[in-house]
Formats: sequence, structure tokens, C-alpha cells
Amino acid sequence: MDKITKRRDDVKILLAYFAGYMVGMTVLSYALERFAAISSTSVLGLIINAVASVLLLGYIVMKKRAELAAAWRTARQAPGKNSWFVIKYFLFAYLATMPVALLLAALQVTNQNQTALVGLFGGALWYAVFMAVVFGPIVEEVVFRGVIFARLLQKSRVLAYAASMVLFALVHVAPYMLTGGIKNGLAIISYLPLAFFLCRAYEQKKSLYASMGVHLLQNSLATILLVLATRG
Repeated sequence: MDKITKRRDDVKILLAYFAGYMVGMTVLSYALERFAAISSTSVLGLIINAVASVLLLGYIVMKKRAELAAAWRTARQAPGKNSWFVIKYFLFAYLATMPVALLLAALQVTNQNQTALVGLFGGALWYAVFMAVVFGPIVEEVVFRGVIFARLLQKSRVLAYAASMVLFALVHVAPYMLTGGIKNGLAIISYLPLAFFLCRAYEQKKSLYASMGVHLLQNSLATILLVLATRG
């Protein structure tokens, strides 16, 4: 694939994710709730969101199939060593997030994104698991590490880290800032340690398998803990 085609595909992916998915689904959800009384957490609302998520996932996998296949081959070349690398960076991210979580708790800042996930565990566990362990590790890593970070890294390492980390954190918090104000926005810092180590893992290995693996472990642990908390 030539550089021009790859650049165009990257632009299309960014447009599909930010304009089509993030903005488009937000507008659609608002319209459905406002004019058709269909909540985003209702069965129909969840199905609509799931269909949109699957379509975006399929589109991104299609566009990045060569890079994803290469990442899989790289991971298989030295499975023990590569698995340890992923586990190590997952532990780094987890330990770095703990003091931030304690600070936010002291400030009585609630992570509304996690609160929304907890709400799904009661009747839509399938959707929460899909978004956490399939959609997030694949789609978000392609967008924030495979496209944004990789592209900007060619120009400025500082800019690449800053843009990838801040945008990654914002997409998890911004929807709740609109409804809950600045205080909810402080939850953005809870995503920065993870975002940093995801970028670092990708930069170290120059492959999506590294950041995807760390992201998968992080989301899997969070999902398990939230399920235990809500079912316990």
C-alpha cells in the first residue's frame, strides 16, 4: 500500500470515528430520546449503539487488516517475551493509575464513564463486555495509537504523546462534561496514566499488538472488578 493511500485511509478512519461515530451517535441518541422516547440504555437503544459499533469495528479492521495481521505475526514470534512485555506495561499503567484514583476520590470526583458501565451490567452485560474487551482495545488503539500517535510521532514526540493521551482521555469524559459540568471533567486525569503507557508500549514495540494487549488486560480487569462489585 503506497503512502498516499495509507494517509487517505487514516483520514477516513479518523472521520469515521470522530465525526461518524462519536458525534453522529451522540446526535442520534439525543434525537431518539428527544423525539421518539428511545433511551440509549433501553434494549432498542443498545441494539442501535451495538450495530453502529460493530459497523465501525468492521470498517477499521478492513482498512487496517494488513497492519493488524502484521501485529499478530509479531506477537506470535516470541509469545513468552511479548506476553511478559504486555503484562509489565499493564502493571505499570495500573500502579500509576492508583494514586490518581485516590486523589479523585478525595476530591469526590465521580468517573461517569465507569458509572454508566456499572449501569449496563444489570441488564446489558453483553454490550458492556463487547465495548470493553473487543471494541475498545481494537478500535481505540487503531485510532489513538495506530493513526494519531504514529502519524504525529513522525513530526514531534511530545506532540504525539500529548495529542494521543488527551484525545483518548477526552472521548471517555467529554460526554459527561456536557451534562455534569467541570467537576466531571476532572475525571480526565484518571485516563492519562493508562494513555501514556499505551503510547509507550506502542512506541517501544512499533506494533499494535503491544498497546492492544495492555488495553485488553486493563479493560478486562476493570470489567471483572465492576461485575464483582455489582453482583457481590
